Amino acid sequence: MKRASNAFTLVETIVAIVILVVTVGAVAMIMTQGYEQLAYAGQAQRAAALASVYLDEAIASGRWDELSGGFSSRPRAVPLDRASIGPEESNRAAYDDCDDYDGFTASAPHRTKNGEPLGDEYNLFTASIRVEFANADGSPASGRTNLKKITVVVEWNPAQRVQFSSLLANL
Repeated sequence: MKRASNAFTLVETIVAIVILVVTVGAVAMIMTQGYEQLAYAGQAQRAAALASVYLDEAIASGRWDELSGGFSSRPRAVPLDRASIGPEESNRAAYDDCDDYDGFTASAPHRTKNGEPLGDEYNLFTASIRVEFANADGSPASGRTNLKKITVVVEWNPAQRVQFSSLLANL
């Protein structure tokens, strides 16, 4: 006669342990991926804020070219044959139109145009600015046009980046 047993068999115990290990492993993997996504989101937010700072600075004067007026003066269009791209001033503190920022690059520590530090939270990033003549759809133009496209790229880690662009018109 067989007696009823209230204990678990060795096989049942091993199966329960395997299920527990697989479940804990899956939860740990999900939590790791969630943490990585959260970290990326924070980095992307800081990169976007830094790109915005540099783009705002590049268009702050409202001047399309060295020869044009700005937001605070009476605007005047520049003849396209006299328009240029590239810095006319020797340093960033003296930049006074959008195309002066063409070729600008910055890495840690990031500072405002006036030299004020932006903070250590931006030390991970490098920024670059490109200015080019553009078509109305924002694509690069093959020659001079009445639009300049200012593009700020902020990069970090091997392949992560944000890019902001704005068009400024020759009015």
